[in-house]
This record gives sequence, structure tokens and C-alpha cells, in this order.
Amino acid sequence: NRWNIDNVRDCVLFLFQNVNLIRGRGLLARSILTQAAAASSSDDKLTQVAAAVVAVINSKLPEVGELILARALSDFKQQYYRSKRRNNNSYNSKTTKGCIVFLGHLINQAVAHEIVALQILELLLQDDSNNNNIEIAMDLVRVCASKLQETSPNGLRAVLERFRHVLHQGEVSDKLQYAIEDLLVSSSSTSSLFYIKHPILDLDLVEEEDQITHETGLDDIDNNSSEELAVGRQDTLDTFTFDEHYKENEQLWSKIRAEILGEGDEDDETDEDAQSSNSSQDLEEAEEKQMALVETGPEKKTVVIQDLSEQDLIHLRRTIYLTIMSSASFEECAHKLASLNIPMGRENELVNMLIECCSQER
Repeated sequence: NRWNIDNVRDCVLFLFQNVNLIRGRGLLARSILTQAAAASSSDDKLTQVAAAVVAVINSKLPEVGELILARALSDFKQQYYRSKRRNNNSYNSKTTKGCIVFLGHLINQAVAHEIVALQILELLLQDDSNNNNIEIAMDLVRVCASKLQETSPNGLRAVLERFRHVLHQGEVSDKLQYAIEDLLVSSSSTSSLFYIKHPILDLDLVEEEDQITHETGLDDIDNNSSEELAVGRQDTLDTFTFDEHYKENEQLWSKIRAEILGEGDEDDETDEDAQSSNSSQDLEEAEEKQMALVETGPEKKTVVIQDLSEQDLIHLRRTIYLTIMSSASFEECAHKLASLNIPMGRENELVNMLIECCSQER
């Protein structure tokens, strides 16, 4: 809890300088999620700062940001389905609320895709009479309203209509009904506090072109399978294991850290100054020698590397799936699909994904 809005930049710099974030990514994820679970409200500043720190680390080390996102989603699903199996509201709503608020700020920081928010809201609003779920869903909407209004306005509109339906049913407590009324009234005006821009200016530390958004969703983590859950959470990273290649890995981290912090820029500038002092005659001679080598030297063979793992195909299918499921209407879906850059020869994948998405709908 030592970081805040004023020293967040110094904290991020301290982490890169003094901590091996690749080796210690498990402990870092657990520490951040423990703090996020203690969030007292949707306006908790420490949670916003934690999300900003994750966004900066994610822009340099995407595997660390993906691990934190996967664990946050896993923690939420564990709490939700544990309560569902017991058929009561006995789960720790405060812990779940902190996790949801943290996920909302990760979405605002473009670490997580906005489809995550829509998936969580759909899950929480299935039961009209569950006070805890409705309250947690309201907290997520308060955090992500501005982001959803920007990226998926029809999805936000559908969520608000669901809240209006819950209010008309009248199965929640009176206190929660008043809160839903306030939420709907504040959402009717785009100038209200409901649409406050997140993240705030002091915590918007990553340029838009440097942001890396992970498309991991609730469906990618299965809490019913211990093997798949272990793959997403990687809990073994939290425990000490003997590293037979410790020195090599430390040297590799030193190079990565130097590249992130730009520690080699001064040497590069010195070399550039030395090279710029050469005379134009020397440059012409070097160019002539290079041209001679090109003309007389043997031809270089180019090696074409074929990716047989079909990672591009998997990424394309995932992109099409998220585009379809995040659309609130068929017009929005058609517009988004038409703007996708589908490679030549892969047009049939669009048809296949449309059929698969339709077959999964109830």
C-alpha cells in the first residue's frame, strides 16, 4: 500500500530496476490481487493505481499482464460458482467486489478486452433476486461505463435495460432498488458523473499505440477442470524452484531490463557522434566497397519459414468470435465484421465462426 497517484511512476521504475519481474511474476500477481481484493469501493484509489502499474508492466512484459488478468478472472469465477453450488449468498461479497472493481480498471487501462465486462455482467444479472450479484454488477458498470460507452454503446444500453427489468421485478431489497434508480437516472445524461473518463489523467501512463490488450475471457478459464485452471493461473510460480540456469536467466533479464529502461542509449549516442565525424570521402569509399561486394559476392539464399502451428488461424477465429459476441445488434456486428482485415483465403473462417456462434446460442 505504499504506492499512490503521486509516486506511481517511481514505483514502476523501482520494480523494473530491483525486481526480476519474469522470475517473480507469480508473487507480483498475488500481491496485486490481494490488495485489489481489499478495495472498499468502486472509487478506491489504490486499485486504480494497481491497474495503472499493471498496464505499464503489460506494455513491456505482456506475459505478466496476461497472468494477472487470468488470475483475476479465475478468482471471480471461483467465488461465483462456489456460491452457485451452495445455492446461497454466503460467498465473500467484499472480496468479489474488489476483484470486479480491479477487473474494471484493467478494462479501462486496455489490459483486458471490453468483452470481459459484458460477459461478467451477463453472468451476474441472470438472477433477478440475488442482491449481492446485482450490487457487484452495479459497481462494475460504474467503473466501466465510460469505456463501454466508447467501445460498445449498444452493449451498455442492453445492460441498463436489464437493470431496469430487475427494478420492475421488485425482487431485490428496497435499498438496492433506490440504488438502481439512481444508476439509471445518472446514466440518462452523458455529462453526469456516471460517464467519468477512466483512467484519470495522472494514471494514464501508457500511450495508446503501446497498449497491449489481452483477449482472455471467462470462457478461456474453466474452474471445473483443475488442469486447465492450473494452466491459466500458473500457481507453481508462487513457490520456489531450483533454477539450474540461474546465471543465464539473470543475464537475460539484465538485457531485457536495459532495453526497457534504455540504459544503452548513451553508448549509442556516443557511437553516432563518432561516426558522424567521418569525412564524406570515407563514406563514398565505403559505399563503393559495399557495391562491389554486392556485385561480386555470392547470392544469399532466403529461407522461408512456415508456421505450422496455425497460431494466425487461431487468432483470427478468436478475433471474429469476440467481435460477434461483443456486438449488441446485427447492424453493429455486420459493421465490425466488414472492417476486419481478413487475409486472402481465410474468408471461409468468417462463415464457420458465424455458424458456430449461432449454434451456441440458446
